[in-house]
Amino acid sequence: MKTNKPLIFNHIPKTAGSSLEKHLHLYLKESNIKYPAPYPKYISDSEVTDTYDLMLGIFNINYYVNLTILIDHQNQRMKYYDEDAFGWSAFTIPSNELWKYWINNVEDKSANKLIITHLCAIPSTDTDWSYRAKYSTIDDFLINKSYKNFHWMTMLRDPVERYISEFYFLLGRETTAAMATGWFSMEKARVEQEQGKDVKVFESSAPPQNLLTVLWEEWSKKESPMIIENYLSEKSTLNSQTRWLIGKGWLADYEVTENDVDQLIDAMENVDYKVGITEEFDNSMCYFDKSFGMNLNKYEPYQSKKNDKKLEVSDDIRMEIREKHKWDYKLYNHFFNKFKEIFPEEDSWINRYEG
Repeated sequence: MKTNKPLIFNHIPKTAGSSLEKHLHLYLKESNIKYPAPYPKYISDSEVTDTYDLMLGIFNINYYVNLTILIDHQNQRMKYYDEDAFGWSAFTIPSNELWKYWINNVEDKSANKLIITHLCAIPSTDTDWSYRAKYSTIDDFLINKSYKNFHWMTMLRDPVERYISEFYFLLGRETTAAMATGWFSMEKARVEQEQGKDVKVFESSAPPQNLLTVLWEEWSKKESPMIIENYLSEKSTLNSQTRWLIGKGWLADYEVTENDVDQLIDAMENVDYKVGITEEFDNSMCYFDKSFGMNLNKYEPYQSKKNDKKLEVSDDIRMEIREKHKWDYKLYNHFFNKFKEIFPEEDSWINRYEG
């Protein structure tokens, strides 16, 4: 990775960001890119050392670590952390609090090569998904002048296709209180079970629910059928790519304006944001390779997962989605056109980079 400053991947939901993350993780592991943080001095605290030992173990295997480990969901609190918790070469920052700490309090970021941000998590009740949907991890992108000190990358997706994918993802994604305790609880239990420890796994009597009924409680009542037409009537579901990037959340009440998207485009251009296009995923990997000196394109090409619950959406509904996402389309078209200008369609992008 040929970068002289940290690279931040801001993962917008349902834009093939998880596929890009897999490519990034494979690249980090195969390139042996890891600079482990120094062992903390606060070794007298057993919770702190247990957490750090788990982070170190995961990092040594995967070459990156998810700082969700620092969130104690069951007790609704943050665990202790300081600069040592951010000394990894690659890590995911899962909350606005941790993001601001890294930005403002970690003076030496020289070891930090790749930082991933996605859904915003806080110490919350086990079944509370609302915060993850309503808040962005990075909430000051439009105004923070220091962001020019970083490299930036993200993926944008055709707003109609992203919206349809999002609806059926939420409709088909079942969750229980046990699931919502987060990845850390399950990973910790797995590691400790492998070590032969007697682990009591958290269980819940809560029945499975899809995320639509969790995020919109009234939908659990049979008065509002869970169909995409009703989803489209929720203003909080519109123009989510723009809303996420300006720091106003994913599925949040904030209504995006044209001024928002204009300011966003200016701010992204100002930091030289590298934007891939989901519909051009493999070529986007080439773009990132060229921009940051990586080799992501060597990995298995992106293939969208088939959702068996996904029904055919009529042309009329697609047109309505398009009309209600005009600010997301302004953002998407700006960067899609720029993408095409930089790499003309008649050229073979992959061959071009191999040369």
